[in-house]
Amino acid sequence: MKTIQIDRDLYNYIVSKAAEPGESPSLILRRELHLPQPTETLEVDDDIYSYLLSKAESFGESASDILRHELNADGEPHHDAPDTIVFHIPAGTGSQPGNTREHAVVAKAFKVPRVARLRSGGRITVE
Repeated sequence: MKTIQIDRDLYNYIVSKAAEPGESPSLILRRELHLPQPTETLEVDDDIYSYLLSKAESFGESASDILRHELNADGEPHHDAPDTIVFHIPAGTGSQPGNTREHAVVAKAFKVPRVARLRSGGRITVE
């Protein structure tokens, strides 16, 4: 951390922008200058990491954002993803066995996949 000298009136202006009593001038400047907030490093177990990844609402979402909505730390209501997604594939649309007019494919995903890819032969893989 560095120390800078500023005029008293500028200092008073900066501290008048505090979001809460006792907020440091450095955090106020960070917010007012639209600079990223300081981050902390948190070590988590592999299963927690996997769980957090599965809860991402968009590609590239930060761990902080995921934790915010999972812990309801932003005060917004929490909405879980649906428990089951059912895929209906019209009968006879595949060229491989397993999706004939007599045996249409209906697939259920009980954990909502982050990325599902339709592979050759009508296979669906989840990544």
